Amino acid sequence: MKKRHTEIRKRLLFGEVLVSQLKHRLSRCKSARDKQLFSRVVVGNLLKKYRLLKLSSSLLSPHSNRQQMSISSLNYHRKKKCNALQDELKTAVQSFFEEDANSCIAPGKDDTITYKKVKTQKRYLVNSLQILHSKFLQSHNFRISYSSFCRLKPFWVVHPKATARNTCMCIKHANFQFLVDKLHQQKVLAQKQAGDLCKVVCCDPDRKECMFNECSRCQMNKISDDFDSELLEKETFFYQWVTVKENRTDKNNKLISVKVTKKVSTACTVKELICKANSQLSAFLRHVYIAHHQIRHITEVKRTLRSNEAVIVLDFSENYECKLNAEVQSAHFGASKKQISLHTGVVYTRNPDTKPGMACAALQPICTSFCTVSDSYRHDASAVWAHLQPVLKLTTDKFPEIDTIHYQSDGPTTQYRNRASFYLMTHFANSCGMKEVTWNFSQSGHGKSSADGIGGSVKRTADNGVAHGADIVNAQSFLETVRYASPKVNFFEVLLSDIEVIDAVLPLKIKPVPNTMQLHQLTWSNMQASSIGLRYLSCSTCSTSACSHYALKPNIWNFPIRSSTSGIL
Repeated sequence: MKKRHTEIRKRLLFGEVLVSQLKHRLSRCKSARDKQLFSRVVVGNLLKKYRLLKLSSSLLSPHSNRQQMSISSLNYHRKKKCNALQDELKTAVQSFFEEDANSCIAPGKDDTITYKKVKTQKRYLVNSLQILHSKFLQSHNFRISYSSFCRLKPFWVVHPKATARNTCMCIKHANFQFLVDKLHQQKVLAQKQAGDLCKVVCCDPDRKECMFNECSRCQMNKISDDFDSELLEKETFFYQWVTVKENRTDKNNKLISVKVTKKVSTACTVKELICKANSQLSAFLRHVYIAHHQIRHITEVKRTLRSNEAVIVLDFSENYECKLNAEVQSAHFGASKKQISLHTGVVYTRNPDTKPGMACAALQPICTSFCTVSDSYRHDASAVWAHLQPVLKLTTDKFPEIDTIHYQSDGPTTQYRNRASFYLMTHFANSCGMKEVTWNFSQSGHGKSSADGIGGSVKRTADNGVAHGADIVNAQSFLETVRYASPKVNFFEVLLSDIEVIDAVLPLKIKPVPNTMQLHQLTWSNMQASSIGLRYLSCSTCSTSACSHYALKPNIWNFPIRSSTSGIL
C-alpha cells in the first residue's frame, strides 16, 4: 500500500511539472495557428490511452477538449468567419457593379479576364470604388463596410488602364471634362470630375427640372468668375475634340475632302475658359441626365419584368474580318479580306420561379443570348429587321405568353433611329400579334450594353477556331466554327434575300418623323396599330398610353396603313 501511494505521489508530481511546462509553452503561442496546433497536440487519443486527459482539462477549456478530441490530423484549418456576409448582400453588390451606370462592358474580343479557369468579358469601372461605395449605401438598405464592398467586387469588374484605353468615349463628356480639368488646375474649381460639378450647380442631380435648367432655384447657377483680375487674365489653354474637313489626295492625285475628328488645343485666358465652360454647362447637364435616366429606366424594366414581357437589348458588333488558318502574303493585304456582319444581343424574360415580394437575389431575369450573321454589309433599317426576324421567332416560340416587348439600343440614324425603322416596328409588332411595344434609345455616346460583350465573345471564339485549323471565308463557315464552341449563344444566318423581303414591306415614300434626333422612346399599342408615341425620355409610368411626363410635340405620329401584310413570321 505504501509503495502504491509513493507511485501515485510521483505521478502527481510529474503531472504538475508537465502541466507547468505546457502552460509555459502555451503562453508563447501568439498566433491563432500556433494555439490551434498546440491544442491538437495536448488532447486526443494519445492522452486518453495513457489516462492523462485530466492534464489537458487544466490547460484548455471543456469546449476545446470536446472539439479536438476526435481529431487525428495535426493539419491547420483556418476557421470560417462568424460574420460571413449573406448571399443576398453578395448578389446585391455584384448586380450593382454590373449595372451600366457603374461599369461599362469591354467590347473587344481580347478584353477578357480569367480567374480559377473561368473566363469572362471585362467590365471597366466608371468611378472610383469610394464613390461607388457611397452610391451603393444611398441606393440600398444594406449596411456594408468599404473593405467588404471591395472584397465582394466581381473579378471581371476592373479599373481601366492606359493599355486598355477607352476608344468609345462620349465626346460631350470628354470635351467638358477637358474644361473641368483645366479649371481645377487653375484653382477655379474644387471639383476634379465633371460629374461632381453637377451636384454643385444643381439642387438635385436626380431631378429633371434642375438638370434641364427649369428649376427656379438653380437655373441661374453658373461657374463663378468672382476672382482677382490677375487670375482671370492669366494665359492658359484647353483641349477639345472637334470634327473638321481636310483636303487629301487619293491614289490618282485627285483632291478630295474628308471629315476627321482630332484633339486640338486652344489658347485662351482663364476668364474666357470660364465663359466657355458656362456656355456648355446647360447642354452638358441635360446630356448627363438623359444618359442616366435611360440607363435607370431599362434597369428598372428588367428588374420588374412580368410574365408576358421581354426586353431585347441589341446592337451591331464591329464586322468580323474573315481569316484563313494559313495565308499567302498577298491575301493578307488589300481588298482580299471579306467581312461578316454580326448583330448581337440578349433577350431578358421573367424568371418563372420569381414571386412578388421576393428578395432581390431571386429577381434575376432569364437571359437568352443571340447572334445573327450575314454576308451582307447592309446595316440599314431593312437589315436590322431582317436580323430581328429569327430572334422574334425564337422569343415567341420559347415564351408563347409574351405579348409585350421592350427594345433597347443605341441611336444611330442609319440603323435604328429613322422613319423606315419606325414604320417596320409598327408593321412587325402587328404581324407578330403583340399588344404593346416600346423602343428605347440610349443617349448619344452611352450605347454600351450586354450586346457588346456577346460580340466580343463570339469573335474571340471564331479566332480560336482559326488558330486550331479552321478557315472562315463567309457567314456559313463562321457559323460552323462558333456554333458548337458557344452553346449558350443562339446563332442564325441572315441572307441577302431575307433583307430584300423586308425592302418589299416598306412603302415607296414615308414622311419624316418630326424631332427624330430628340426621340429616346417610341411606343406602340395594338389599339392604334398604325401610330407611334413620341417621347424625349423613356417613361415607365405611362406605359404605351398618352404620356403626361415626357411627350414630344406632336406626341403621336401616324403611318400609312397597308392593306396586305407580309407573312414573314
